Amino acid sequence: MKNFLDKQSIFHNYFYCKEFLLFSFILITLGYTKIGLLFLGILIFFFRNTSNMDIKNKSDIVSPSSSKIMEIEKMGLYQRIFTYLSPLDRHFMVAPVDCKVINIDKKLEKDDAERITVEFEDKDKKRFKLSQIVKKLFKGYGVMGSWVSNIFYKNRIVCFCKKGDKLKKGERWGLIRFGSSMEYMFPKSYKLNLKIGEHMSLGKTIGNMYKKLTKKPYKEHILDDMFEKVNIWYFLIGFSAAMVIFCYGKYRCYNIKSHKDLLGWNLFKNSKDTLGLDGWSISHFIFYMILALIYPFALRLNIISGIGWELFEYWVGKTKPESLKGWGFCKNPKSKKNSVWWYGRKSDIIANVLGALLGKFMKLGYVF
Repeated sequence: MKNFLDKQSIFHNYFYCKEFLLFSFILITLGYTKIGLLFLGILIFFFRNTSNMDIKNKSDIVSPSSSKIMEIEKMGLYQRIFTYLSPLDRHFMVAPVDCKVINIDKKLEKDDAERITVEFEDKDKKRFKLSQIVKKLFKGYGVMGSWVSNIFYKNRIVCFCKKGDKLKKGERWGLIRFGSSMEYMFPKSYKLNLKIGEHMSLGKTIGNMYKKLTKKPYKEHILDDMFEKVNIWYFLIGFSAAMVIFCYGKYRCYNIKSHKDLLGWNLFKNSKDTLGLDGWSISHFIFYMILALIYPFALRLNIISGIGWELFEYWVGKTKPESLKGWGFCKNPKSKKNSVWWYGRKSDIIANVLGALLGKFMKLGYVF
């Protein structure tokens, strides 16, 4: 159990949402399987405990959270940075440098629903403060946490550390259960490479304690979090594309006697039958190329989503679930068999990957 709850364990954060997890399993047990599984999936995603941190250079400063910079200002001897954690960000916090916990304060400020401010001291005796914040409803950059029910939790902010604790750079010290912002009060002497509107990935270098660093262009690493380089529009684009396909399937069913597939043509002689290449292959290629142009650092997510969609189509074609009748397949009046046009193809996966690779190259000039 000790290893299971260790801060480095991928299961660690789930201990702090165990009531919600139990609620998900109760829904599934009571027969609300789809709702329960959806709720469970959201929890697994939201409380994920993944990390790939830059901790080799001792004097480098890493981002304490995954968040978007909303405000930057100088306040006396400090640099104040206010950030917003979106539902796609990881919601736990890490130490930006090797440090010691000096004080923990729960004093609220204007429009706060909850706030915990932890004061740290680095190896040079310089102090800085990191605040975990949940704003009141409609008073902050995000409203998620302000309307999440308090039935299960009196406090949505969790602080693992206590006064006197010594933390290594990148060590986890807290999390927020839904809806969150953070405020950093770093010493003015810290050389930070930050700007308003920029998204910081947890554990990635944001500056140095002593010298100005040349900011290096970001390159997607296989161990980096897959979701922090996209936003909600990424998923809305994917959802919209899926809805277009669903609606086209419905249209085909209504016009099964006369309709001819708009994208069923061969790229070259017999290419559809021999290689699985047709107009749909082109649509796959173009869609993922455009997606990669908009989100060039989401290569892994693009590839995984492309494979996932083909597996879904393969499942529909093989099992013909009643709930999708009339969308991906329907009764053909000219045959005793159903007409099925949802079927996963290896060629479409290849088209997805090639489109994603080309789009990223066109945007950045490199792929890997």
